[in-house]
Amino acid sequence: MKKLILGLVSLILLSTGVLAANGSSPNGRPFIELRNQIIAVLADLNALETQHLALVQRVDDLGLDLQGQIDALNVEMLTLQAKDSEMQGSLVELVENMADQGLEIDELLTDLSDVNLAIIDMSNTMGDNSAAIEVLEAEKNAILADMAQMDESLVTALTDIALNSALIEVLAEDIAELDARKQNDVVGVCPAGTSVSTVLDNGNLMCSVSNDVGTVIANTVYGNYLDMDNSVTSHTYCSVSVLGICVSYGTSYSYHYATKYDYVSCPAGFALSGGGFWATDYEPLQVSASIPSGNRWYGRFKNFYAGNTNGLGARVYAQCIRVAP
Repeated sequence: MKKLILGLVSLILLSTGVLAANGSSPNGRPFIELRNQIIAVLADLNALETQHLALVQRVDDLGLDLQGQIDALNVEMLTLQAKDSEMQGSLVELVENMADQGLEIDELLTDLSDVNLAIIDMSNTMGDNSAAIEVLEAEKNAILADMAQMDESLVTALTDIALNSALIEVLAEDIAELDARKQNDVVGVCPAGTSVSTVLDNGNLMCSVSNDVGTVIANTVYGNYLDMDNSVTSHTYCSVSVLGICVSYGTSYSYHYATKYDYVSCPAGFALSGGGFWATDYEPLQVSASIPSGNRWYGRFKNFYAGNTNGLGARVYAQCIRVAP
């Protein structure tokens, strides 16, 4: 979560960089020196983290089950979204008032939109475009400086909207994670002629034969290794639009969640008595099935970790007993 917050705030700060108009060095109010900017960056990060932690703590204090937590967080999400709409409405009103006062804000907003769209396009283009993006960001800082000279509250409003949007994204991640945990319930029945002997901590069923047939010899059969690694791709987009003009941008992440399944069969002369799975790391795995299926054990898994993983894998196994010929 900390990593996600850092990424979101770094995007916000592209809209609140060193405010030095026309390529000059920072000077006077509302300009801030680089040292003070670092302090401001940390303040923005702490503000976002503090808001997020306070929100999550409020929900934790309710002592709800998983679905109750999801419902409570969704209520918080609606509140934040309403706040976002209110702030964007105030921003539109502020821009219109500045225009009524004869301030040339429309041209600056258009220039800001053009630069943001160029940065978005460059960010989504393959290859090393860091130098070109750096030039565009310098242009953006100059535009923001000119805006701040007209009215500091405009730049402040843009920052507040970006921070609120970032909190909404972080909260959405929380809800998605809780929902994934909710789905981590394993429901199954033992095969005919057997009964549940144990339910393991990871949710697997262990079944035993309910009648004595033949010579009982245990046999465990392991399935193929399932690569459960995730990958992430990013896409930059316009996150805040005012009067049809892109005034801020952000980056969305597409998580390519590994979903795998396997059936492991008992060999001829053996009957299924149980089964389960082994994993290199159980924490990020969502177990949607770990149940018997005829004379086979069926396992289906999803890695719901929101990020890249390396070396995560799982293997289904069946426990079998010899039966009389």
